[in-house]
Amino acid sequence: MPRRSRPRTPKKSTPEVEACRAHDVLLEQINSKMDAVIEVATSTKNDLRAEMGATEERLSERLARVESAVTTHSAEIRGLRSDFGRLRRDFEEAR
Repeated sequence: MPRRSRPRTPKKSTPEVEACRAHDVLLEQINSKMDAVIEVATSTKNDLRAEMGATEERLSERLARVESAVTTHSAEIRGLRSDFGRLRRDFEEAR
Protein backbone atom coordinates (compact mmCIF):
# COMPACT_ATOMS: atom_id res chain seq x y z
CA MET A 1 0.00 0.00 0.00
CA PRO A 2 1.42 3.35 -1.03
CA ARG A 3 2.09 5.75 1.65
CA ARG A 4 -0.33 8.61 1.71
CA SER A 5 0.75 12.04 2.68
CA ARG A 6 -1.38 14.02 4.97
CA PRO A 7 -3.74 16.44 3.29
CA ARG A 8 -2.35 19.90 3.28
CA THR A 9 -4.05 22.35 5.52
CA PRO A 10 -4.03 25.92 4.46
CA LYS A 11 -1.43 27.96 6.18
CA LYS A 12 -2.82 30.12 8.85
CA SER A 13 -2.08 33.78 8.46
CA THR A 14 0.19 35.24 11.01
CA PRO A 15 -1.07 38.15 13.06
CA GLU A 16 1.34 40.46 11.20
CA VAL A 17 -0.10 39.50 7.78
CA GLU A 18 -3.65 39.95 9.06
CA ALA A 19 -2.72 43.30 10.56
CA CYS A 20 -1.19 44.39 7.23
CA ARG A 21 -4.35 43.39 5.37
CA ALA A 22 -6.52 45.26 7.87
CA HIS A 23 -4.22 48.25 7.56
CA ASP A 24 -4.46 48.13 3.74
CA VAL A 25 -8.26 47.99 3.95
CA LEU A 26 -8.31 51.00 6.25
CA LEU A 27 -5.98 52.93 3.97
CA GLU A 28 -8.18 52.14 0.98
CA GLN A 29 -11.26 53.37 2.87
CA ILE A 30 -9.47 56.56 3.91
CA ASN A 31 -8.29 57.11 0.34
CA SER A 32 -11.81 56.65 -0.96
CA LYS A 33 -13.21 59.13 1.56
CA MET A 34 -10.47 61.64 0.77
CA ASP A 35 -11.30 61.36 -2.94
CA ALA A 36 -14.93 62.14 -2.12
CA VAL A 37 -13.92 65.13 0.04
CA ILE A 38 -11.68 66.48 -2.72
CA GLU A 39 -14.46 66.07 -5.27
CA VAL A 40 -16.92 68.00 -3.07
CA ALA A 41 -14.35 70.71 -2.33
CA THR A 42 -13.54 71.12 -6.03
CA SER A 43 -17.21 71.29 -6.93
CA THR A 44 -17.85 73.85 -4.18
CA LYS A 45 -14.86 75.91 -5.32
CA ASN A 46 -16.12 75.94 -8.90
CA ASP A 47 -19.64 76.91 -7.78
CA LEU A 48 -18.27 79.74 -5.64
CA ARG A 49 -16.08 81.04 -8.46
CA ALA A 50 -19.04 81.05 -10.84
CA GLU A 51 -21.21 82.83 -8.28
CA MET A 52 -18.48 85.38 -7.55
CA GLY A 53 -18.00 86.00 -11.27
CA ALA A 54 -21.72 86.61 -11.76
CA THR A 55 -21.80 88.94 -8.75
CA GLU A 56 -18.78 90.84 -10.02
CA GLU A 57 -20.43 91.25 -13.42
CA ARG A 58 -23.68 92.56 -11.86
CA LEU A 59 -21.77 94.96 -9.61
CA SER A 60 -19.65 96.20 -12.50
CA GLU A 61 -22.80 96.98 -14.50
CA ARG A 62 -24.35 98.81 -11.54
CA LEU A 63 -21.15 100.73 -10.88
CA ALA A 64 -20.98 101.80 -14.53
CA ARG A 65 -24.53 103.18 -14.24
CA VAL A 66 -23.66 105.03 -11.02
CA GLU A 67 -20.52 106.49 -12.61
CA SER A 68 -22.57 107.63 -15.60
CA ALA A 69 -25.17 109.26 -13.34
CA VAL A 70 -22.48 111.02 -11.29
CA THR A 71 -20.82 112.34 -14.45
CA THR A 72 -24.13 113.57 -15.85
CA HIS A 73 -25.23 115.17 -12.60
CA SER A 74 -21.82 116.75 -12.04
CA ALA A 75 -22.09 118.49 -15.42
CA GLU A 76 -25.61 119.62 -14.56
CA ILE A 77 -24.47 120.91 -11.15
CA ARG A 78 -21.62 122.87 -12.75
CA GLY A 79 -24.15 124.43 -15.16
CA LEU A 80 -26.52 125.30 -12.32
CA ARG A 81 -23.66 126.77 -10.31
CA SER A 82 -22.73 129.11 -13.15
CA ASP A 83 -26.43 130.01 -13.61
CA PHE A 84 -26.70 130.71 -9.87
CA GLY A 85 -23.59 132.91 -9.99
CA ARG A 86 -25.02 134.87 -12.91
CA LEU A 87 -28.39 135.29 -11.14
CA ARG A 88 -26.63 136.48 -7.98
CA ARG A 89 -24.67 139.08 -9.95
CA ASP A 90 -27.85 140.20 -11.71
CA PHE A 91 -29.62 140.49 -8.35
CA GLU A 92 -26.76 142.48 -6.82
CA GLU A 93 -26.71 144.81 -9.82
CA ALA A 94 -30.49 145.28 -9.60
CA ARG A 95 -30.30 146.44 -5.99
